[in-house]
Amino acid sequence: MNTDTMYRIAEIIRSLLPIFAAIGTIGSAVGFWRIFKKWKKPGYLSLIPFARGWIFSKDSPTAARILYSVSDGLIVVLTPFFYYIRANSHLEPYDFHGFTLYLDHAMILITAIWAICEAVRFCSSVFISANLVKKNNEKKIWVFSWVLFPELSKIIWGFSNKFIKEDKQDIQQKKESDMSQFKNISELPETKPHQVCNELSRYTDENGDTAVIPAQFHVSDKEDEKTINTGLVVVGPDGSEFVWIPTTVTPLKQRDFNCWFYSGDSLDRYYDETELPEYQEMKESCAHYGGFYIGRYEASRGKNDIPMSKRVSKEEPNRMFTSFSPKNATAVCKNI
Repeated sequence: MNTDTMYRIAEIIRSLLPIFAAIGTIGSAVGFWRIFKKWKKPGYLSLIPFARGWIFSKDSPTAARILYSVSDGLIVVLTPFFYYIRANSHLEPYDFHGFTLYLDHAMILITAIWAICEAVRFCSSVFISANLVKKNNEKKIWVFSWVLFPELSKIIWGFSNKFIKEDKQDIQQKKESDMSQFKNISELPETKPHQVCNELSRYTDENGDTAVIPAQFHVSDKEDEKTINTGLVVVGPDGSEFVWIPTTVTPLKQRDFNCWFYSGDSLDRYYDETELPEYQEMKESCAHYGGFYIGRYEASRGKNDIPMSKRVSKEEPNRMFTSFSPKNATAVCKNI
């Protein structure tokens, strides 16, 4: 390779550097924005000097937060002045209301302040990064990444779902908020067989066992369908019947179905029902009320194809759902 070729390659690389720098800057800004969103903070705060450092160091003591946020904020504020003065330091001094301003002197002053802020930010970032990594239970190698390559770390932690999980405190508050939607069983109004409930109600059978009855439903008045240990049956407004399954004896267990199957063919993807918000709500509801309902009969087509749980005679085979896509099956199970 001759000298001219090497110079051309060097020029190409040099011309591409600003592009890569711009991509890196934008990427780190977006990554930092996403990190703030994961913390349930407004993303725009990641762009505001002082505020972004204060929030980023939220897992550290107050003294470290002040040092980091102030030094980081001053660096951001001084940067445009630094580049402006460096580009114009050759100009003649300014006469500002009797004061002579020398840009080269200002350059020295800003450089000194900038250097001090960089040193303070670097030292405090070691402590803050260690707390951040510890808080999120990540490997210690990430401390060095945040200290030496902060922009790259912002991109990785911002765009990857592996990093920055919900705080335990946030999870507990969310759980308490979710549980608040469930009413205290002892405070529910009492209902009797064949009495339509105007609201969520409580039914106690002859054995003293309790079940929760949904609004607009009623307990069957048939003798063998009124007790929980023999199978409590409730009837909906459209005549659909459901059976109460108590969960107070056997702890809840999850069965792994591995994948969906449709028309004999695998969909080539695994389906985890725990990913659905309905699953968590159902689990907490079962734990709170001590049971859940299942359809007494196979799903059948009601009026306007609304799924029902009613006995279907042999003369009405077209009313049975015989083939489902996963999407339709989910819709039927949710609406039934």
